[in-house]
Amino acid sequence: MTGKRFTEDQRVLLERMLTLKDKLSNHDIAFILGFDERTIRRRRYEFDANGKIAPPPDVSKNAEKLKAENLEKLVEWLKDNDDALIEDMQKFLKEACNCNVSKATISRQLNKATKENRQLGRVKRLKARAKRAAEGRNFDFTTARSTSRSVTASVDRDSTVGELQSQEEKRQGQQQQDQQQPQQGSGHLQQQQQQQQQQQQQQQQQQQQQQQQQQQQQQQQQQQQQQQQQLQPRSLPLGQKELPLISLHSGQPQKQVQQQQQQGLQQQQVPQEARFEQLFQAVDLPTPEQALLSLSRTQPQGPPSTFAETSSRTAAQTQTGTGADV
Repeated sequence: MTGKRFTEDQRVLLERMLTLKDKLSNHDIAFILGFDERTIRRRRYEFDANGKIAPPPDVSKNAEKLKAENLEKLVEWLKDNDDALIEDMQKFLKEACNCNVSKATISRQLNKATKENRQLGRVKRLKARAKRAAEGRNFDFTTARSTSRSVTASVDRDSTVGELQSQEEKRQGQQQQDQQQPQQGSGHLQQQQQQQQQQQQQQQQQQQQQQQQQQQQQQQQQQQQQQQQQLQPRSLPLGQKELPLISLHSGQPQKQVQQQQQQGLQQQQVPQEARFEQLFQAVDLPTPEQALLSLSRTQPQGPPSTFAETSSRTAAQTQTGTGADV
């Protein structure tokens, strides 16, 4: 756009660029600053003729009304009233300095004087201004220094009144807590000690219960192993008898138990031949006479028959059988 105005910073940059006649063209300068090339051409003619570029004229002539003294008072007043808006500034200049100017003039001249962009903390100022109005606190437009905030003036210009009050309330609350803590400190310590003792007792009880459970499990395992050993058949050598299990808690005296154990050991030490002899002695075998008598009872009575007699008998039996058939 050809009618776009330069800001103060852009005007200074343009003057420096125009001094470099052989290095930067009108097209390059227009591309850098974002202006039309024809605007740069007109400003070049002006710079060649006068040696500088004149600032844009003030159309409303309000800048002449806002003098440097009034602007200084406004800057000092803003140091103590950092949450003031443009409307508040306009009211301050009207009442304290008898200077009635527009909002745009105040914003433009303030930016030139302070070199700060007040748009950055605008949201915080709006919130603080609304809180101030809700609490019924108004600005002091008569003097440059506000008596209500002379003591609690914030260093940061973007800080708000609400934040300061909240900080003071927090400090007061902490002081009250610090005063109450020494009184209640002894009671808290006793309660903590009692709680710790109870926790230790509970832990000890749990450990004892765990130990008892482990002992019970071990006893059960031992009983199961003993039962399995009793049920399993034992392979003993020939002639050896299994000794009965005698508990020490029974009514038999210990001497009898020891004698039985010694007999079992002696039987194991006897050789195998002697064991067989003992077995044969235990069995009642018949004598030779008894054996002959048992054989004679089983055989038929009378003298033994010869082979010829037996053959004649068989032939006669066959003939009688054939005659009967005829």
